[in-house]
Amino acid sequence: MDKMTKMIGWNKGWLSVIVAFLLAGGSLSAQEQYELGSFFDNWFVQGSAGIHATTDVRVKGGFSNLDKPTLAVGTAIGKWFSPQFGARFSVDGLHLSMQERKIGFVYAHTDLLWDVTNTWSTYRRNRFWNIVPYVHMGFIHEFESGDRSRVLNNEYAGGVGLLNRFRLHDHVSLTADFRASLLTADASVVQGIGYTGFATALAGVCYTFGNGVWRTRQQAVGQEGVLSNGFWDNWFFTFGLGVNGLTGLHRWDSRPALAMEAAAGKWFSPQFGGRIGWQGLRFSRRGTAPFHGVLATEKDGYLQEDFGFAYVHGDFLWNLSNTVSRYREDRVWDFIPYAHMGLLEEYRMGGGGIFATEFAAGVGLLNTFRLTSELDLYADLRGFVLRGAASGDRSTGVTVAGSVLLGGLLQVGKSAFDSFHSEGTAVREEDRNWALSMNLVDYARLGTIQGSIQYGISRRVSVEAAARINNHSQRFSAGARWWPWYIYSGWWVKGLAQVEVQEEAYGAGLSLGYSLLLSRWLNLDLGVGGWGGRKGTGDRSWFLAPNEITAGLMFVF
Repeated sequence: MDKMTKMIGWNKGWLSVIVAFLLAGGSLSAQEQYELGSFFDNWFVQGSAGIHATTDVRVKGGFSNLDKPTLAVGTAIGKWFSPQFGARFSVDGLHLSMQERKIGFVYAHTDLLWDVTNTWSTYRRNRFWNIVPYVHMGFIHEFESGDRSRVLNNEYAGGVGLLNRFRLHDHVSLTADFRASLLTADASVVQGIGYTGFATALAGVCYTFGNGVWRTRQQAVGQEGVLSNGFWDNWFFTFGLGVNGLTGLHRWDSRPALAMEAAAGKWFSPQFGGRIGWQGLRFSRRGTAPFHGVLATEKDGYLQEDFGFAYVHGDFLWNLSNTVSRYREDRVWDFIPYAHMGLLEEYRMGGGGIFATEFAAGVGLLNTFRLTSELDLYADLRGFVLRGAASGDRSTGVTVAGSVLLGGLLQVGKSAFDSFHSEGTAVREEDRNWALSMNLVDYARLGTIQGSIQYGISRRVSVEAAARINNHSQRFSAGARWWPWYIYSGWWVKGLAQVEVQEEAYGAGLSLGYSLLLSRWLNLDLGVGGWGGRKGTGDRSWFLAPNEITAGLMFVF
């Protein structure tokens, strides 16, 4: 009976946990949608000061040798992509105390922020306290205290943290930031201890610029844009195959080897996302000098080395296509550069054990090609950098690796972001047909006075009249622009007819450019073009010449 009672109690306990999780998951999926704003909204800067303390982390034996705290300062700039997710780039440092030795350091790192308060509860503009756990990865530079020219170590580092934000105003908050970081043994200055860890506690001030408030669709009266999705939306999984290469800087001796990867990620907004991935199988090298020594075998007069590896990494994704142009669910090709960092282990093939563990970091370019709303093909080009010990090339201290991967990407949950256009006092999109432009390049060159006016006659075509006047030339033109996506946004092609009064020239021209949306009313207009025709009096001659280099502002109304 007692056993039955205990079993029922145990089952009730687990049942309550499961029910609570399901209810929490339901609340996450039922979150209200918010206007994501423009690229320039929800940026913030931070300044802080506090303390660092280091400790040794032994592979066997736990923590030891906790050093005395030292003063620390830090600064950061970041952006919130949605009420739940954001990222920041931080630099902090000053001094560390290691084994009773005082050294200077600078730690530059990128942090992925998760506001759990806004995730597990409804976003509230006037909430006083927000709890924001995060992961961080970066690079630490150590030098002799008092002599910055004497470099002690350059190491990758990573860890976790907890940021607490206390609201004073829509744009101002106080922060309390607690962070734990892990480095390889070399960073401790005293070798052979396993790893070095250090803890950081910082207090500071955060200022949010741009629009720092998230508005619901109902609150965004007269606005247009893209809405956020729920926590379980916009997740994706990838699987791919390809080739790897690994080499030191002093020689190129890598041979292509089979690579495999699997990853899971989420888009926080149409522009920004993150993913966690595993990449592995093997590296292969061939040369006349030994690398790791014990792994090299002689083959055809050369030393050949084959060993396995596993790279677990976090990536910060930036969808450049959705940033420089408007978000489109049906876009065929998305161009996505990213930065990645993680931990790479090298091991002997056939179960011989791990012989090297290194932090790695680098950049990549992910290209996705839409097949359906749930399935994409992708091509991923990735490069990363490790310490020289990873390739046996200790002369430069650097190992370079790269991979090319092809595979499939599966969208899970809702994959599209909803667009909206609220009725209200603002001018509606179809009424914003006029645009005034001025080319800053012309103004900088010989004081040329320049301007143009456009009118949209359809969704993809605008007509234009322009003038450029200075002491040496007076040009007047009329033409039309074709916009593949929508007038006053994205790529454009312009055809024009033009006259030049000073040289009595006339002709036609062609220009190509791109208009980047900075805000609802303002674009950055870029382009180049040429023209040709006849000029002179009497015996006219034909000519072909450059016509314009455009880098200016376009006011849309």
